[in-house]
Amino acid sequence: MTYYVDSVRALLLSDTPEAYNEMLLTLTTKWSQPFTQHYLSTVHARLEHLAAWHQRPFGIELATTNTSESFNAQLKKLQNWSEAPVDSMALVLYRLSQFQVAEISRGRAGLGNYVLREGLELQPLSGEYFSSVLFVRRLLQ
Repeated sequence: MTYYVDSVRALLLSDTPEAYNEMLLTLTTKWSQPFTQHYLSTVHARLEHLAAWHQRPFGIELATTNTSESFNAQLKKLQNWSEAPVDSMALVLYRLSQFQVAEISRGRAGLGNYVLREGLELQPLSGEYFSSVLFVRRLLQ
Protein backbone atom coordinates (compact mmCIF):
# COMPACT_ATOMS: atom_id res chain seq x y z
CA MET A 1 0.00 0.00 0.00
CA THR A 2 2.81 2.41 0.87
CA TYR A 3 4.26 1.85 -2.58
CA TYR A 4 1.06 3.07 -4.25
CA VAL A 5 0.74 6.09 -1.95
CA ASP A 6 4.35 7.07 -2.58
CA SER A 7 3.91 6.55 -6.33
CA VAL A 8 0.83 8.75 -6.53
CA ARG A 9 2.48 11.43 -4.39
CA ALA A 10 5.56 11.43 -6.65
CA LEU A 11 3.38 11.67 -9.76
CA LEU A 12 1.36 14.60 -8.45
CA LEU A 13 4.51 16.44 -7.36
CA SER A 14 6.00 16.24 -10.86
CA ASP A 15 7.29 19.60 -12.08
CA THR A 16 5.89 19.36 -15.61
CA PRO A 17 3.25 17.41 -17.51
CA GLU A 18 6.06 15.77 -19.50
CA ALA A 19 7.80 14.51 -16.33
CA TYR A 20 4.42 13.29 -15.06
CA ASN A 21 3.66 11.36 -18.27
CA GLU A 22 7.10 9.76 -18.32
CA MET A 23 6.79 8.62 -14.70
CA LEU A 24 3.19 7.46 -15.28
CA LEU A 25 4.29 5.19 -18.13
CA THR A 26 6.89 3.58 -15.92
CA LEU A 27 4.60 3.16 -12.92
CA THR A 28 1.62 1.74 -14.78
CA THR A 29 3.78 -1.18 -15.88
CA LYS A 30 4.46 -1.95 -12.19
CA TRP A 31 0.99 -1.30 -10.79
CA SER A 32 -1.78 -3.88 -10.69
CA GLN A 33 -4.33 -3.63 -13.47
CA PRO A 34 -7.23 -2.69 -11.10
CA PHE A 35 -5.19 0.07 -9.46
CA THR A 36 -4.06 1.40 -12.83
CA GLN A 37 -7.67 1.54 -14.05
CA HIS A 38 -8.80 3.23 -10.85
CA TYR A 39 -5.99 5.78 -10.96
CA LEU A 40 -6.57 6.65 -14.62
CA SER A 41 -10.33 7.05 -14.18
CA THR A 42 -10.19 9.10 -10.96
CA VAL A 43 -6.91 10.86 -10.24
CA HIS A 44 -5.49 11.16 -13.76
CA ALA A 45 -8.82 12.45 -15.05
CA ARG A 46 -8.66 15.38 -12.57
CA LEU A 47 -5.04 16.48 -12.93
CA GLU A 48 -6.00 20.13 -13.39
CA HIS A 49 -7.16 20.09 -9.75
CA LEU A 50 -4.41 17.92 -8.31
CA ALA A 51 -1.09 18.21 -10.13
CA ALA A 52 1.64 20.40 -8.65
CA TRP A 53 2.33 22.22 -11.92
CA HIS A 54 -1.30 23.41 -11.92
CA GLN A 55 -1.28 24.40 -8.24
CA ARG A 56 2.04 26.24 -7.96
CA PRO A 57 0.77 29.40 -9.72
CA PHE A 58 -1.72 29.69 -6.83
CA GLY A 59 1.04 29.44 -4.23
CA ILE A 60 0.21 25.85 -3.29
CA GLU A 61 3.35 23.78 -2.91
CA LEU A 62 2.12 20.70 -1.09
CA ALA A 63 -1.33 19.46 -0.12
CA THR A 64 -1.68 18.72 3.57
CA THR A 65 -4.46 17.79 5.95
CA ASN A 66 -4.32 21.19 7.64
CA THR A 67 -7.67 22.24 6.17
CA SER A 68 -9.38 19.02 7.16
CA GLU A 69 -7.87 19.28 10.64
CA SER A 70 -9.22 22.82 10.86
CA PHE A 71 -12.70 21.59 9.89
CA ASN A 72 -12.37 18.81 12.44
CA ALA A 73 -11.53 21.31 15.19
CA GLN A 74 -14.51 23.47 14.20
CA LEU A 75 -16.82 20.45 14.28
CA LYS A 76 -15.62 19.55 17.76
CA LYS A 77 -16.10 23.12 18.94
CA LEU A 78 -19.62 23.22 17.56
CA GLN A 79 -20.44 19.98 19.36
CA ASN A 80 -18.82 21.22 22.61
CA TRP A 81 -16.25 18.42 22.27
CA SER A 82 -18.93 15.80 22.90
CA GLU A 83 -20.19 12.91 20.81
CA ALA A 84 -22.95 13.55 18.32
CA PRO A 85 -24.95 11.47 15.84
CA VAL A 86 -23.30 11.00 12.46
CA ASP A 87 -26.12 12.79 10.62
CA SER A 88 -25.67 15.88 12.81
CA MET A 89 -21.94 15.90 12.17
CA ALA A 90 -22.49 15.45 8.43
CA LEU A 91 -24.92 18.38 8.41
CA VAL A 92 -22.49 20.59 10.30
CA LEU A 93 -19.67 19.64 7.93
CA TYR A 94 -21.92 20.40 4.97
CA ARG A 95 -22.76 23.83 6.43
CA LEU A 96 -19.09 24.56 7.10
CA SER A 97 -18.26 23.69 3.51
CA GLN A 98 -21.05 26.05 2.39
CA PHE A 99 -19.42 28.74 4.48
CA GLN A 100 -16.07 28.07 2.76
CA VAL A 101 -17.74 28.37 -0.63
CA ALA A 102 -19.24 31.68 0.52
CA GLU A 103 -15.77 32.89 1.55
CA ILE A 104 -14.43 31.99 -1.88
CA SER A 105 -17.36 33.86 -3.45
CA ARG A 106 -16.43 36.89 -1.38
CA GLY A 107 -12.88 36.65 -2.72
CA ARG A 108 -14.19 36.47 -6.28
CA ALA A 109 -16.14 39.65 -5.55
CA GLY A 110 -13.03 41.42 -4.24
CA LEU A 111 -14.05 41.10 -0.58
CA GLY A 112 -12.75 39.05 2.32
CA ASN A 113 -9.45 37.23 2.74
CA TYR A 114 -9.13 35.58 -0.66
CA VAL A 115 -7.57 37.49 -3.56
CA LEU A 116 -7.95 36.73 -7.24
CA ARG A 117 -4.92 36.21 -9.44
CA GLU A 118 -3.97 39.12 -11.64
CA GLY A 119 -5.98 39.19 -14.85
CA LEU A 120 -9.15 37.56 -13.47
CA GLU A 121 -12.36 39.54 -13.39
CA LEU A 122 -14.28 40.22 -10.20
CA GLN A 123 -17.68 38.54 -9.98
CA PRO A 124 -20.63 40.12 -8.14
CA LEU A 125 -22.06 38.25 -5.15
CA SER A 126 -25.16 36.19 -5.85
CA GLY A 127 -28.24 35.63 -3.71
CA GLU A 128 -26.92 32.13 -3.02
CA TYR A 129 -23.99 33.69 -1.16
CA PHE A 130 -26.23 35.65 1.18
CA SER A 131 -28.55 32.74 1.96
CA SER A 132 -25.65 30.37 2.80
CA VAL A 133 -23.96 32.93 5.05
CA LEU A 134 -27.17 33.69 6.92
CA PHE A 135 -27.88 29.99 7.42
CA VAL A 136 -24.38 29.32 8.78
CA ARG A 137 -24.61 32.30 11.12
CA ARG A 138 -27.92 30.97 12.49
CA LEU A 139 -26.38 27.54 12.87
CA LEU A 140 -23.45 28.92 14.87
CA GLN A 141 -25.63 30.94 17.26
